[in-house]
Amino acid sequence: MTLHFGPGPVLVKLIPYAELHIQNIFSATSQADFDEAFDAFISQNASITVNGKQLTRHEYKQRLQSENPFLQSSIVTFSNAVAVPQPDDEITGAVGLFYNATVQGKPETTGRQVLILNSSLNLIVIRDPSVPQPPPGGLSDPRRVLVLNEIALEGSALQG
Repeated sequence: MTLHFGPGPVLVKLIPYAELHIQNIFSATSQADFDEAFDAFISQNASITVNGKQLTRHEYKQRLQSENPFLQSSIVTFSNAVAVPQPDDEITGAVGLFYNATVQGKPETTGRQVLILNSSLNLIVIRDPSVPQPPPGGLSDPRRVLVLNEIALEGSALQG
């Protein structure tokens, strides 16, 4: 579901927002696309915890990049999600979701290894004041993840 507030962009609600951005990160097939997807999702001032360990934004970006080092389009499935919007702003608030990402190995190898990532994410999404305003007539989504808590389990399998 999308929401429209005045002359600005049409913004999706919290769950589709989170799912779309995660999908964009895992479907990036170039470094530029990955950087753009990551920057459009995670605030410059984000507080990030993965499996109980505090990470910097840069460390988290490297972690995600290492999950798909060959920039192969991945299959992401979402199994459940819940969102609690802010009472005064339906497009910001808390999101919790579970997803599974299957990341292919190098395409030129036979019997390549596939990375399987199972993740539970809890996010706090805000209207980020550090996001630059678009030029007159331009559109942008001012939201970013300010707090990210993830429990992730990685595994691998051989694909014939």
